[in-house]
Amino acid sequence: MDKQITDWLVVDYSEMKLPIITMYRHPSDWPDKFIARLWDLNKPTNLFMIADTYQELIDKLPFHMHRVPRRKDDDPVIIESWL
Repeated sequence: MDKQITDWLVVDYSEMKLPIITMYRHPSDWPDKFIARLWDLNKPTNLFMIADTYQELIDKLPFHMHRVPRRKDDDPVIIESWL
C-alpha cells in the first residue's frame, strides 16, 4: 500500500541499494498534481510525496541528491530523477 510522506529525512535508506526519487508531472492517478516517488534502484517503493507544484517537491529534496534528466524513452509524465 502506498504511503504519502512529507519529509524524505524520515525514510530509512539503510537497506536500499540505490535510492532514487523520480518526479512526475500529472500522472494518471494524480492528474492535477506533481508526484515524487522513491525507488530502490529499479524497483518502486511505496513511499511518495504529492504537491501542487514541481517547486514544492524540489524544495523538499535532500540536499545531497543530484539531478538526472529524463531519458527520451521515459514515460512522458516523468520530469527527472534524483540520485
